[in-house]
Amino acid sequence: TTSRGITLYRPPFAGILVTNPKEKAGVIVGCAPFKVTFKDNSRFNNSRKWDFDGDGVIDNTSDSIYTFTYTNPGTYSVKIQVSAPGGCMDSTSKDNYIVVRERPKAMLGLSTTSSCPNTAVTFYDSSKTSGSTLISSWMYDFGDTTTSTQQNPTKSYAYEGIKTINFKVGIAYSDTTCFDSTSRQLTISSGTKPLTPVIKSVSVDTANSTNVLIQWMPYSGSGFDFQNYELTKVNSGVIFTSTSKSDVSYPDIDATNNTKASIYSYFLKVYNPCGKVSDASDIHNTIELVAAKGTDPSGAQGVQLIWNKYRGWNTAGGVKEYQIYRRDTTAPAVGFSYAMIAKTSDSIFYDTGLCFKTYDYFVRAVQTNDSTIYSLSNKSSAQPEYTFPPKMVIRYVTVNGAMRPQLKWNVSASRVVVRYELERKMASETAFVAVAQFAPSVTDFVDSSKRINTSTESYVYRIRAIDRCGYKSDYSHIATTVLLTGAIVKDANPARGNDFGFTWTPYDSFDAGLSNYLLQIKNGKSIWTNVKQYNSAATAEAGLDSAFTDVDSASCFRIVALSNQSATFPAVVDSSISNIVCLVLPSMIEVPNAFTPRSSAGLNDTFIPVSLSILNTLASRPEDLQYSFQIYNRWGQRVFETTDKLKGWDGTISGSDAPVDVYLWEVKAYGLDKKQYFRNGTVTLLK
Repeated sequence: TTSRGITLYRPPFAGILVTNPKEKAGVIVGCAPFKVTFKDNSRFNNSRKWDFDGDGVIDNTSDSIYTFTYTNPGTYSVKIQVSAPGGCMDSTSKDNYIVVRERPKAMLGLSTTSSCPNTAVTFYDSSKTSGSTLISSWMYDFGDTTTSTQQNPTKSYAYEGIKTINFKVGIAYSDTTCFDSTSRQLTISSGTKPLTPVIKSVSVDTANSTNVLIQWMPYSGSGFDFQNYELTKVNSGVIFTSTSKSDVSYPDIDATNNTKASIYSYFLKVYNPCGKVSDASDIHNTIELVAAKGTDPSGAQGVQLIWNKYRGWNTAGGVKEYQIYRRDTTAPAVGFSYAMIAKTSDSIFYDTGLCFKTYDYFVRAVQTNDSTIYSLSNKSSAQPEYTFPPKMVIRYVTVNGAMRPQLKWNVSASRVVVRYELERKMASETAFVAVAQFAPSVTDFVDSSKRINTSTESYVYRIRAIDRCGYKSDYSHIATTVLLTGAIVKDANPARGNDFGFTWTPYDSFDAGLSNYLLQIKNGKSIWTNVKQYNSAATAEAGLDSAFTDVDSASCFRIVALSNQSATFPAVVDSSISNIVCLVLPSMIEVPNAFTPRSSAGLNDTFIPVSLSILNTLASRPEDLQYSFQIYNRWGQRVFETTDKLKGWDGTISGSDAPVDVYLWEVKAYGLDKKQYFRNGTVTLLK
């Protein structure tokens, strides 16, 4: 026989117990997220496996007491499987035992998070649910002992403070009600006084004088300080409001604006939501520019610019400088260009050195602290004060000693003259030709052109001034050289022999008018002496007495035109001299036939030939061309001899008186007509 042992194990008995919450009507009901605490109520087991949500997946294997959280609404079955020593097992389940209801998500909306006292605030139910489940209850605790069960109530607070609003919503089910709550804070305050706003600039649209652009700095205070901007135009009232902090400019486009004739001022304020208002910004004004012709204190001509000073940058260092921009309206495509800077103390400026055309201007005021901030004036246009080059005045034109025309003119008083242009023509011509150009300091000119011949032609001149802009003055009056012509003419009295005849072209170029003419002759010492004076209407001398004897050369004449006294040069009498005309009278030798030396009357004391156009002794002349005057007595003895035609015989021989007698004489001479002359005869010496 044999035997074997058999071991018997006690089988386990599976059991489930919910310790929290309590079971109602055979089920456990709660709101997600729903926590349920389970206890292993089995017997004789030493291990377990939990499936809390009935999905067949083991959720726990170690804990006999375990709290499981159901996050999603739904109905769940619970199962436990237990094991005992020896491998004996048992299991049990509770089907549809756990019922989880949806809990709403409480969310509270406010019309504002900051509000003023006694200002309505709306509270919004923004809670969320899933599906078609609707919230059925609301509870507001406003933090001031008042409540409301409305879904979206409105309320105001009488007192300042930070209010905590507690908000609770619920969904009612047949077996339970699910709630959720949240809270938010609401600040009730009158707020602080807004910061003073800062206007950057007030600037005129240079293209349209009715438009003004106002710009300001973005508001730098807190959000609750700001409700809106309020822009005021002085004497016109509020012209713009904005609740947007990002609005930092406003164009005052007003057809009644006239920035060319008026100054417009603006200031800005900021309001907070509770009506508190900031201090007004600094007042900023437009720049009114007036351009007009003018002359600066130094006498320079141009455009005078007058503007009012820019006001408003009191906390930004004021105006750094005024920049002046100019545009030539004859070249609008070129546009405005920076022209000059005026000092900050200035509100008047002279733009000089301009040509005579219309210019557009505007002034640009630049801030000291930030040169990118500026204000523009209106555009203003003007023509400069401008003196065109005045008509020139030729004081005189004369023929100088070299027989060249020489002119003198008055210097132009115009500051803008850069040169003179001189033109010439012969009196017989019609067209002028350019002769020369001169710097404005030059006042005289000698015409050394090779074609000039003042002995045969009269020359006409005119001059004009040209300024730096190219404008030309009117031509001066014409000034014409005096052309003198002469000839030997027969005297009306044959006994008087030959005369000098002259004609000359009139001189009418003196600014002060012609006073008279002088006919001058050059003497043996080359000094011009006056021969005769003529009135201003004279242009000819029919017969000038030729009682000019003992000349060694031709008789040379000139006409001198004399001016009246000038208002410009009262101490100066200008003159214009003609060309020189040299005339040769026919050579002649006349010898008396008697003389009375040492007479009591003192007349006819010297025996001397009377000659005309006969050359005197010259050391350089050959012997055969020397003048010779010799006297002989009746016996052929030479009692007197000279080679100087200006010397005669005084009636003495070797210092003693010669006797009364008839004497022979002989003259040999050379005339200006290049001919030799021989004369002889007798003379009676009387006592």
